[in-house]
Amino acid sequence: MNKEQIEKLLERYLDGETTNEEENLLRHYFTTTQIVPPEWEAYKALFCWEVSQQQPANSNSAMAASTPKRQKSHLLIAASIAVLLLIGAGIVATLLHPSHARQQTIQNYAVLDGRFTTDATVIAREVEEALLLVSASDEDTFDAIENLEIP
Repeated sequence: MNKEQIEKLLERYLDGETTNEEENLLRHYFTTTQIVPPEWEAYKALFCWEVSQQQPANSNSAMAASTPKRQKSHLLIAASIAVLLLIGAGIVATLLHPSHARQQTIQNYAVLDGRFTTDATVIAREVEEALLLVSASDEDTFDAIENLEIP
């Protein structure tokens, strides 16, 4: 191919009017020609890069063979994540369940004569006794007012 033919093909290529055969001629020219005019260096780089990006037929079969393995590992990872999310949701639901919250509440307690007790009957008896000590009848209230010393 001479310079004029390449120029015409390049012009048609840039306008998007070349056929596959013409593009193959350009690829062949730029990948096999060692020295090109300086104004075509960019085209040489373009076509050489394009050819280097095309994968040979045997690498496609290798890629197809590895795809199921890759898909299997992705499925395994996705399944593991789903299981972890379900376990986490179960733990959160268990912790937030009302019956679990009741089990975790602190029981009522009292310190009586320096001893710690949670026995409800003992605590109820002591509370009643304490209330009796501080409670007053209606008559006692008025008697207390009369006994006040007012300066």
